[in-house]
Amino acid sequence: MKKICISLLLFTVGLTAIAQTDEIIQRAKSRMQNLEYNAAIQLLEKSANRKTAKVEAVEMVGDCYRLMGNNDKALNYYRKAIAIEGVSPEVHRHTGGILLSQGKYEEAKTHFQTYIASNGEADIRLQIATCDTAMSWMAQQDSSVFMVSLLPKVNSRYSDWGTELFKGNVQPHARQPERAYRQPLYHLSGTGRQK
Repeated sequence: MKKICISLLLFTVGLTAIAQTDEIIQRAKSRMQNLEYNAAIQLLEKSANRKTAKVEAVEMVGDCYRLMGNNDKALNYYRKAIAIEGVSPEVHRHTGGILLSQGKYEEAKTHFQTYIASNGEADIRLQIATCDTAMSWMAQQDSSVFMVSLLPKVNSRYSDWGTELFKGNVQPHARQPERAYRQPLYHLSGTGRQK
């Protein structure tokens, strides 16, 4: 009789913990929809760091860190989620994207392939081709041969590289509009562009 009571008590405590975790996950989802990623992390991190963490909580913490631009922490949580059974295929897609941005092409390709195998979507094939191309270039060339430098007419001192269309002119992007270039790179008129 004593064993039955203890078993029943443990079962009830376990159900309560699961219900609390589910409630926390719902509150965190609401925070994420409101773009309150730090608040969502604060709600989820304790649950995500348990030995018996729910995979959804771990994935959500990884998503929050990724959406805030903290790829190293996101990668840590994604790897933890991958180790748990029932991980979403999207975790492999996001992990591959982070690894691709870090130049870890072989590992990124593996995650992209896992995503395709479990999800069957072909929209990720471009990322796999990117990994293959980068690995091919790395094998063919010594990376010290290439040099990247700023182009004074396009790049600002902030290393901006983009151009923008302003009043029919293509101009270098400037973070400080008052210091914008006075001369456009191109003037757009009609169907052609003129220097």
